[in-house]
Amino acid sequence: LYKNDVKATFFMINRNMNTYKDEVKRIQQEGHGAGFHSVSHDVKTLYKTPQSTLEEFSICRNTFEEITGETSNLIRIPYGSKPNTPEESYKILVENGFLVWDWNLDTEDWKSTTDNIVSNVLLNGRNKDELVLLVHEKEQTVEALDGIIMILKERGYKILPITEEKEAMNFWNKNL
Repeated sequence: LYKNDVKATFFMINRNMNTYKDEVKRIQQEGHGAGFHSVSHDVKTLYKTPQSTLEEFSICRNTFEEITGETSNLIRIPYGSKPNTPEESYKILVENGFLVWDWNLDTEDWKSTTDNIVSNVLLNGRNKDELVLLVHEKEQTVEALDGIIMILKERGYKILPITEEKEAMNFWNKNL
């Protein structure tokens, strides 16, 4: 990212924020977007009640604030906001100021080779005015980043981190 002068958005699990505090600070200091991906990453725990959903993301927000001194309301729900998230859980997040983000291009990087990840972006990124890529912290993804960035820049995309000023794009809002 640094080499290509690109900022990304990192959606972090609470345990990882606590384990990698210096990296969390670096994400913030370098101008990347920062958001949350839950505490449990388990749909049975996360969606036990609407309150348990809110609690998980509130814990993440508090952890981030303790580490960086700043806050964020950006979240990416494990496995996407639909079909797994009960409507009551989605509503309580939004009512409490969280901005739920999904994606419109799943690179399938968690199960793909570096070449397949780049090919997925090439093929599935055509004819979209705006892309929200889903990528994970996998070795093959890191290896594919140069190719992905090159393709997106060649196609005229401006690569930006997600900010709270932008309307959340998700499957509930049907704006992806």
